[in-house]
Amino acid sequence: MSKFYIHLSATLFVRVILASIFPLTLVLSTAAHSEERSGACRLEQEYIDNATSYEVSALPEDYSCFDDIDAVDLGRVTVVDTRSPNDFEKAFVPGSINLPGNFLFHQRTLKNRSLLLVNKGVLTRQNAQLCARLKEAGFIDVKIVRGGLHAWRLSGNKLAGLPEDIAALSKLTEIEFVVALTGGDAKLIAGQSWYDRVRRYVPDNIPVLPIVGEKSFAMALAKALGGDEVSRNLPVIMLEGTLEEYTESQYRNLYTYDASPETIEQHFESLAKVQEKRRSIPDRYRCRGGE
Repeated sequence: MSKFYIHLSATLFVRVILASIFPLTLVLSTAAHSEERSGACRLEQEYIDNATSYEVSALPEDYSCFDDIDAVDLGRVTVVDTRSPNDFEKAFVPGSINLPGNFLFHQRTLKNRSLLLVNKGVLTRQNAQLCARLKEAGFIDVKIVRGGLHAWRLSGNKLAGLPEDIAALSKLTEIEFVVALTGGDAKLIAGQSWYDRVRRYVPDNIPVLPIVGEKSFAMALAKALGGDEVSRNLPVIMLEGTLEEYTESQYRNLYTYDASPETIEQHFESLAKVQEKRRSIPDRYRCRGGE
């Protein structure tokens, strides 16, 4: 990450992450005054511990809810779309209910129903966390469509919405792209011509798989993933413009992102700066001697 040194852009992505820091500051501010009076150094250490742990979600995960759309009896399930109302209005499953995760927990009448949850599908870890929380809350039968609404469409099931909005279900926003990769939710693939540049700009801990010429996308992807069964179950993000021959692939867990390698570098530069700022110790929390 040390190579990222551009000015922090005021993109929506950066604003969302910076806004998420605010609650942590509120939690620590009350304790700041009493700790400073005693001159103790505990506050500084507590700030460091909290700021570091904030970057890794501690919520339980349960992947048992995931299922292929073809294996689900659609005649006996209630389809619940957990996306935002704005996204739901653009493209949705006819007859589905729009209940974002936090609202779903309060629907006691749904606890005894067979639920099929749909959303964009690329953030697998968030879906696994939702699965765990729903089971803990007493929901008896919950399934989540593997591959999300893109898989729903490719399976031949109907979606309501404008063609461009339905097509966008497999295209990622900047936030979705970065969160999916940094959270380990997805694998990034690129054509051989782009691979070296993308590998140079993406952090080392994020795998980038080169896709070389094969007759089918399935064969090329299987070759790239090797025998890693875990990877085979993760969504795959393909950079648009690098694999034109596979853009019409019927692979149901495939998403695309449209950005140049240089733009991708800027995404992670911004992320690195935000993370560095989050970990830096505000003056009011700094140790001033004492115990």
